[in-house]
Order: sequence, then C-alpha cells, then structure tokens
Amino acid sequence: MLARHNDIVIPPMDPYRNDKLHRKQYGSVLEQIVSTYNDGCVISLDGEWGTGKTTFVKMWKQQLDDTHYKTIYFNAWETDYIEDPLIALIAEFKRLSTNELQEITNNMVKTFSKMSLAMVPTILSLIAKYSFGVDIEKISKEGLEVLSNTLEQSIDKYVEQKKSIEAFQKALTEYVLEITSNKPLIFIVDELDRCNPKYAVKVLERIKHLFSVRNVVFVLSIDKKHLCHSVCGFYGNENIDAENYLRRFIDIEFSLPQPNAESFCNYLYDYYEFDDFFKNQERLDYFRNRDEATSFKKMARELMSYLNLPLRTVDRIFSNTRLALRMFSYSNYVHEKMLFILVYLRICKSSVYIRMCQHDYTLQEFVNEIEALFPKEMLRYDFETHSFYYVLALLMLCYNLDENEHEIEKLCEVENRKITRLCISFQYVDEEQIKIAIENWRKEFNGGAIGMKFFFEKIDLLSTIRS
Repeated sequence: MLARHNDIVIPPMDPYRNDKLHRKQYGSVLEQIVSTYNDGCVISLDGEWGTGKTTFVKMWKQQLDDTHYKTIYFNAWETDYIEDPLIALIAEFKRLSTNELQEITNNMVKTFSKMSLAMVPTILSLIAKYSFGVDIEKISKEGLEVLSNTLEQSIDKYVEQKKSIEAFQKALTEYVLEITSNKPLIFIVDELDRCNPKYAVKVLERIKHLFSVRNVVFVLSIDKKHLCHSVCGFYGNENIDAENYLRRFIDIEFSLPQPNAESFCNYLYDYYEFDDFFKNQERLDYFRNRDEATSFKKMARELMSYLNLPLRTVDRIFSNTRLALRMFSYSNYVHEKMLFILVYLRICKSSVYIRMCQHDYTLQEFVNEIEALFPKEMLRYDFETHSFYYVLALLMLCYNLDENEHEIEKLCEVENRKITRLCISFQYVDEEQIKIAIENWRKEFNGGAIGMKFFFEKIDLLSTIRS
C-alpha cells in the first residue's frame, strides 16, 4: 500500500494517459494559443496551490514535445537560493544546444558574458561615505571631483551595457531561430509563486527586459494570488496594486479550472487501494449489507466540493485515512464518513482536533464549533445533505461518550424510545431531522456505541500497525 502520492507516469505520444482530472482539452487550447505567437509573449497559467498545475504543465510539455516543439521546463523554486536567476535561465537555453549548433551557442554565451546587469554601486557607496551624518556642504573638493568622475564613468558604462544587452538579444534570437524556425520555443516557468519575493520579481524582470525576443513564448505556471503577495513583499507595501504590476510582464492570462471532485476522489480511492480494506472478503463477511466504498467516496466528494479543498489537501486526507484504516480490524465498525471528517479536522483544523481529543469542549460548545466549521449549505437539510446529518449525529454521540462508553452529558430527553427534546441547540441544523438521525443511530447501537477515543487512537496511529 502506498503512503504518499508519487508523480504520475507521463508516457511519450500519450501524455494524458494517466490524466485523472480530464485536462487534455486545456492543453489543446494552450497549444493553439502559443502556436500563433511567433513574435514572442508571456502567458500566465493561473491556478491555486495544490490544484495540479505542475502535473498538468509536465503533461502539456510532453504534448508539445510530441508535436515537435522545442520546450524548456524550469522550476524556479529549485534555484531561488542564487542571487540572480539570469545564469539559471541562460543555462536552460543552453541545454537545447547540439554539436551542430556549437558555434552559435558559443556566440550567445559570449555576448551574455559581456553583459553586466549588476552595476557596482560606486555612486551610492561614495555618497554614503561622504554624507552619512554629514551635510552636503562638508563634502571635500576631492570628494566632489571623485563623484564627478564616477558619474562620467557610469554614463559610459550604461551606454556600453545597453549595447551589450542589444547584442545579447540579437544573439539569443539567432540561437532560437536556429533551434526552431517554424514554431516558437516554449519556456515553462513553474513554482514562481513559491520563490522568495526578491527572486520571483527578478525572474519576471529578466524575462521582460532580456528574454523578450522573437520566437520565444514564456508560460508562467503560478498561483496569481500568492505571486501578488510576493510582489507586495518585495516592495514592502501591501497597498501596491500587485495585479496591475503583473500585467506589465504578462501578455495573456489563462486560468486552469478547478478539477472535477468526483473524478479526483475516485482516482485517489483507487490509487490508495481502499478496496483492499473495504472489499476484503473477511470484512464483507461481517458487513454484507454495507456499501462502504460508495459511502466513503460520497463523503469525500461532498467535503472537497463544499469546502473547496485544494487537491494536495484532499490527497493528504486520503493517504492519512488509508493509513488509519490499517489500525482497524476487519470486524471493526469504521464509520467511514465520520473517519474521513476526523482526518480532515486533524489535517486542516488541528487546534479543533486537539481540543476534541482532550475533550475540552462541552457538548454544546462542540456543536457550536462544528456548525462554525462547515458551510451553511452543508448544514441546511435537503436531499443532498441528508447523509451528512447522520454524520453530524454520529459525531455528537461518539464525542459524548467517556472511556467506558457512558454518556458524559445528557443529550436528549426520551419517552417511549422517542426523543421529545434535545438538550442542545443549533443555529443552522434542522433539529427535527437531527433528532431522527440520533434516534436511528441509538437504535442501531442498542447500547453498543463506540467512544471517539477509539477513532482518535486509530487516526493518530497509536495502535499496532497490522501487516
């Protein structure tokens, strides 16, 4: 059994074979876009963290390779420890070189070596030396002469530097045209939003000012929201219009739609081999009339959709739930929907989970917390949320049991085995429907309910792992 999700296999000539999010259509759209921009441009591929952007761009890169585009994949986060991304970007271009292109490659590298982008701040150091804490009138005649000479030298250096940049861009253009004459070179920059702010902004500036040449299309795979935070962090001002700033660098914006929740949950269910537990013959002998697989996937899909959980978070919940299942005997009640929610709380709402484990909440406080955690759409009773009401009822019943499976607080008043009144109140939950759910659980348990501590121990891997 796998404990974590590995990178998917992307086979040549069939890059979307293992695409469980059905994103091939977006790859086709993007290819149509880049094929029309031989003059070069910068495209942003926007999607939230954990929505599978990296997997998609790697599949798309293979799609382009299969159709004879020249492509470069550059993970910016892996190089943000260096001072300036320029060298890393040039190195990626050079990787496309062949023996036949050695001369033109050497020319590009030679012009690059002449281009100095980091001017020694001589003027600033001189001003600091003479005027830090000193009035301008106190600068000596010798200092003013040095400053004048330095300014003249800086102007000459600027002119020389401008010529070097133009020569570099010309050499780069020739190099790219030799590599790919009839299609643009596609340079994919991934994980830019994860870089430190200074490095992220430098990558954008280098692309804009140095690599904006004919036949090169840059595709920035980003979470725009986080990249905007990087821009604000770089300038030390949260009031900067970061989105407008990014438009200076990006010509076309493309948003990667959220994946289909059902497809992704079905994929993770198969990937982590849940059937090995739920459909094990020994377990089926105990629970013949329970379709735990369908019930589990339904809960996962609802939680992902209602809470808008990132793919990476859903993946983590699935993997942790599968590990927890190894703690259960095949004859144990798992209460698969509640188990999934408890794992979600442990990963995404750890402070709430810890307080639940320590039983810090009264029953009313626990209900208030649950109502605050889940969106109102899940709490309002209808056909879609019917099963969720049974999970809420189960959460309350299990939480309200001590180590000896005795009720800690009085949950309800009962006459003739019917609940007449609940001893807790709700803000959004339909009390009549939750009463029905509690009654049904009490009948099913018939005095044999399991306290939540049992599930906490499984989730926290405190039991011995079965082979």
